[in-house]
Amino acid sequence: MAISDYTRKFQVKYDKKIFRGKKACCEYYNIGYRSVSKYISQTQCSFSEAVDHYRKLNNKKFYYRGRNWKSFRECCSFFHINYNSIMSYIYTNTCSKEKALAHYIKVVKKKHFTYDGVRYNSFPECCRSLNFSPEAVRTYSYNHNYSRRAGLENYIILQNTRHVYQTLIEQCKRYNINSSLVIAYAKRNKMPYDAALKSYILKINHSLLNTKRDSIGEKYITTRSFDFKGSIFPSFTACCTNYDISPATVRTMSYNRQISLSEALERCLQLREKRKFIYDGVEYKSFKECCLAHKLNFNSVISYKTEKKCNDLEAFLHFLNPVNIHEFRWNGVIYRSLQACCIEHNISYQAVSTYKHTHKCTREEAFYHYCFPETRTYIRDNVVYESFADCCKKNNISYSSVRSYMHIHKSSREEAFQYYLDRNNSLKFVWEGITYRTFRECCQKLGISFNSIRSYKQRKKCCNEDALKHFLKK
Repeated sequence: MAISDYTRKFQVKYDKKIFRGKKACCEYYNIGYRSVSKYISQTQCSFSEAVDHYRKLNNKKFYYRGRNWKSFRECCSFFHINYNSIMSYIYTNTCSKEKALAHYIKVVKKKHFTYDGVRYNSFPECCRSLNFSPEAVRTYSYNHNYSRRAGLENYIILQNTRHVYQTLIEQCKRYNINSSLVIAYAKRNKMPYDAALKSYILKINHSLLNTKRDSIGEKYITTRSFDFKGSIFPSFTACCTNYDISPATVRTMSYNRQISLSEALERCLQLREKRKFIYDGVEYKSFKECCLAHKLNFNSVISYKTEKKCNDLEAFLHFLNPVNIHEFRWNGVIYRSLQACCIEHNISYQAVSTYKHTHKCTREEAFYHYCFPETRTYIRDNVVYESFADCCKKNNISYSSVRSYMHIHKSSREEAFQYYLDRNNSLKFVWEGITYRTFRECCQKLGISFNSIRSYKQRKKCCNEDALKHFLKK
């Protein structure tokens, strides 16, 4: 293939060989091209000298554990260590190559796993090669107090001796269990069929091993029966159904408080007695049931109760009569709601609601604030303004900036107003008897570039007046 004149410019000759370019030469000798370029820029040497330097470094022998290695890279590959990782470790920890090798050899020994004469990079890799789940093997080893190797060996024996069932029904028949119950239990608790079947087997084994003999009838009563307050029920669920309590609630309380099922059931019955609510001669299971029976929003009632700090009955009576919930009384007149009153007096309902929320006052106080504008007047230096915002506007001060200053520094509005007033006074500029709000405004009125004056002032280190005089002379 003919080589063009353009590509011939980039050819490099080194060690009696011609390469397409410098990068191709570095790749041929397994040298980093960036390292060579950096070495050339630092030492101002030729390309061939830089390549010779790095080839010497690569060919430098390394002595470790009584053996001469051709290079440090070869030593790392022999001990199955990543060369880039160990070099990064040496750089970050500023240690020698020998210490870094000793550290990584210990890590590799802990990580690698040898089984049946085959060396694997890790224990999970060994399990996957044998078509086993690493999590299942670890769980089996932990439950039986085995080491990793012993757990794997016993798990293999267990899998080889285990009978494989084609369907769930066939497996249920083996343990004499109704398959429909297992399927329903699995769907109800959102768990796999294997776990549901295992729970049923554990229940049956527990009931067969722990039996109690009745002293009167000489009958065997399995532990599936439940004894509560001197009465024997066929099961714990039947007992809960008799007392109209959810079995799941009792089991959860038993687990959370680390108490028996009978103690948890007794506790649930006591709580139910406390939660009973009586209204108008009718007894309800709970206050929530009473609210639902009267078609009231339970969350709204509870919110009103916490806000007003009243009892359940007062909150319930407040919401029981829907006419009195939103009514608003003003000057002896009863309005359907605060919004209707605001519309009647031509006042913004949103403004009243916002004022009530921000100032944490009653509806009446917020409405009074907007109903009588004279309460919003602001007096400063014997001058009456329509409002505080009007005062800020007439003094060329941003009302929103004053409010932000009050919020950030937690100060009064007088202090925030005075701060911005002093700031504006300090920015005033007087020229030829005329007072300007700022020096920039003065420059704009005189038709001079403010940026030019500022750069001249910084360059000459003079005051505003001198800089202005200089540009006016031009």
